[in-house]
Amino acid sequence: MKTISLVFVISCMFLLGMAGNVLAVNDPTGDTIGALDLASADAITSNKRNAAETPDDIKLCVKMASGSHLPGAIIWDFDVDNDTATGGGSIITGIPTATCGGTTCKDCSSENDGGFDFFVVMILRTQGDSSNFALCSNCQGVVGTCAERGVPSACDQGICYQLGNPCNIGDPGCYEIETDGDCTNCTPDLPAYPLANVCGFTGKECDKPLIKGEWYVGYGQAGENMVGNFHIRNTYNLNNGDEICTTLPWGLMVARMYTKILNDGTQTPFDPFYPTNNPPNFQASVFYDATFADEDDLFTLPGLFLDVNDWMPNNDCSVAGSFNSNDPCYHNSEGSGCGDVDVDAGDVADFLSEFGRSPFSRPCPNCVDNFNDQAE
Repeated sequence: MKTISLVFVISCMFLLGMAGNVLAVNDPTGDTIGALDLASADAITSNKRNAAETPDDIKLCVKMASGSHLPGAIIWDFDVDNDTATGGGSIITGIPTATCGGTTCKDCSSENDGGFDFFVVMILRTQGDSSNFALCSNCQGVVGTCAERGVPSACDQGICYQLGNPCNIGDPGCYEIETDGDCTNCTPDLPAYPLANVCGFTGKECDKPLIKGEWYVGYGQAGENMVGNFHIRNTYNLNNGDEICTTLPWGLMVARMYTKILNDGTQTPFDPFYPTNNPPNFQASVFYDATFADEDDLFTLPGLFLDVNDWMPNNDCSVAGSFNSNDPCYHNSEGSGCGDVDVDAGDVADFLSEFGRSPFSRPCPNCVDNFNDQAE
């Protein structure tokens, strides 16, 4: 094993020296919606301990274009089974009335073949909880009860409105019904509300803001949470860094999210067997608010103004990730169930199949990461 270990160390040093400057999926430069320009990204599944199981890990990587730095947040939308008949719209580009950097968003709604089964949010700058759309720990805000404006009434509070048809976040002309906010002394004398705020997420019931380095996963525009709020194991500088890769528990996320989606019954579940031997399709979006007055990199009020700076792919809703079925990091590892335990010709074949890997092309995941015991 000393010989094999020496070969492995030398090979890893050689591979690091071969590191390139782009990831597997490129994005055109100069196509920004905001100030930051996304150059490339990849989603790489790896670490299959058993042929019939979903890979344990997924490595999520982004690289920014020259002159750009890392964003305040990254959102990954995943089409797990490459099937637009399952899942729903993008958590961001699926919101029908939103604007992205002041321009029309790419339409990845469920009606336009979004097919996204769940999303992952990576927080690279601490988010506040003052914005109506602020992200916060253990929630993405609470979706208030919303309605369209009905007949206007003159009240003590000014012009208020009778409740129109019920509606949801993203619907045009949809406003949040203020809790205990009914207007008084109205003419006509019927129940009325200010209906002043666009229907959205409210951060009032959140425990604390999401902190730099946290991540979480959910599905649907209501943002149901499953697991997260664990620190991203990377050292990075938001203003000076231009690339980041982090390894997350893909097998755990797929299993938990499939069960949650199936039990909730609010969207069509994805095929849980597809990711066994196939990578997910993904959309990557980078978010950064240059002013940051509301301490929120996702939304700026009023309206559904999204702080998205760039996304990829540009036109299609998603692009295929990468699948690494022969990961040397688990080959000949110690412990039960970690693969081959002897040293023979198969080791030579495995080494040759992995030759040329680098941090930017089928990178080795962090072998010490183990999130399986981190429950929600």
